Amino acid sequence: MQDPDAQYPRHQSQRAGRNDPYDDEFDDPGPQPASPIPRRRGRGGPVHQREAPVTPQLPPGYIQRALLVGLIAGFLAAIQWIVFVLANSALYHQAASYASKPNSLPLSIASAIVGIFCLTSFIDLLIYFIAGVVTGRVAVDRKMGFVTGFVASIVTQVLGYIIHQFPGYPDTINTGFGSGGPVGIGGGIVAAIVILLLLAIIGGLVGFLGAWVATRRHPFYTGYEA
Repeated sequence: MQDPDAQYPRHQSQRAGRNDPYDDEFDDPGPQPASPIPRRRGRGGPVHQREAPVTPQLPPGYIQRALLVGLIAGFLAAIQWIVFVLANSALYHQAASYASKPNSLPLSIASAIVGIFCLTSFIDLLIYFIAGVVTGRVAVDRKMGFVTGFVASIVTQVLGYIIHQFPGYPDTINTGFGSGGPVGIGGGIVAAIVILLLLAIIGGLVGFLGAWVATRRHPFYTGYEA
């Protein structure tokens, strides 16, 4: 009987001119180099775990920094009001002489006072905006820009009210808190608080705008580019 192993060999070294992967004589090419890790392209590409960005954090003490910037801005805004009023004290004294007959106030004096008011108010808003920019740089959080402008506006108004209580100070305005009895006092206080809050909100919005301008390209809001 013919041996089947003689007719069908167990291994063939070549098949149709190609190496058999199961052949004992097959040359192992060795370990292949690992394919490079794909880089992220744009925002939607794959990111390797070691290349994944860390979420940016707010700096420590950012609330205290925002409050400090707001206090400084409020003092600066109040000082510029005082400087302009004292520099034009003669104009305000002339206007005070017409207090008993306000309808006879010359147009030149009235327009000059209105011009000074508009100029100082614009400088106030500019100070609040710069304070918001500074807050955006040192605190990053845009909400702190609103806090900065809000605090600065309150400090400016409170200091202005205190300065107006000094005797002989130009541009003194009678608030009417002490006239009209309890009803008049209460109404004057409520009106002053409403005006204070409205102006503080305006200052806060200007400060928020400054913080937004300062952080519009910050990684905390824009993320990381490839």
